[in-house]
Amino acid sequence: MDISRLLKAQCELDAMILKKANLSSFKDVMPKIGIALIVEISEFANELQSFKYWKSNKNIDNQKILEEYSDGIHFLNSYAFNYDVNPIIEPRVVSDDINVQLIDAFNECLYMIKKTNKSTITKAYQTYLGLASLLKISDDTIEKEYFKKNEINQQRVKGSY
Repeated sequence: MDISRLLKAQCELDAMILKKANLSSFKDVMPKIGIALIVEISEFANELQSFKYWKSNKNIDNQKILEEYSDGIHFLNSYAFNYDVNPIIEPRVVSDDINVQLIDAFNECLYMIKKTNKSTITKAYQTYLGLASLLKISDDTIEKEYFKKNEINQQRVKGSY
């Protein structure tokens, strides 16, 4: 997937957020962005409900899944842009079991937060894209949902969010 357009939009959004918060750089908020990423992956997993073996009636809302997935993309983009990661990122699927893939996404993102560099960011992003690949979410859909949420986030920054 070519995330060039997403990175440009994320850079603009992050600049708006940092200015409004009176912060000078990504480094000022990097640990918080890492926590936000883990929270968003958790929210995505919660919407997906694949781990909820105890539930027989899973009312799955595919739009909510896409929204939560897109939130994770936003935070990964913040890392990718600030570390000048190659914008061509291919999905990395470690298992056909979505739960195993989720665990790997958590692990790779946690490792990226601990040891942040181009390589760890790329691997975390690849594993996250692997989730979309397993769920048959296309690159076009990822991009469309990203820009939809990016617009909402811009309006929030302009308002009193």
